[in-house]
Amino acid sequence: MLQESFAFQKEDITNKMVTQLQKEKAKYDNAVLEYELYQKQIETTQRTYEVLLSQYSSTGKGFDELLQIQNQLLTYELRLSLAQVNTFIAKANIDKITDF
Repeated sequence: MLQESFAFQKEDITNKMVTQLQKEKAKYDNAVLEYELYQKQIETTQRTYEVLLSQYSSTGKGFDELLQIQNQLLTYELRLSLAQVNTFIAKANIDKITDF
């Protein structure tokens, strides 16, 4: 009965580790997707900013839109950094779970 109890405990611990590993893998995958999304958003927003800057330079109009796009660009850059941090954290957790 003692061996059977140990076997059940071992199985329970293994199941918990696998479940935690799956959760961390999902977090990692999600963070990678967010990172890629924000990279694309930054590229698009940067192009928009350059067009608006050119327009503002030539006509003197659109300053408010220029500021809004610049603010949006900063927001995407912050979110990009946070997504990168989340990938590092998830990777560290995966390494912690799998490193015996």
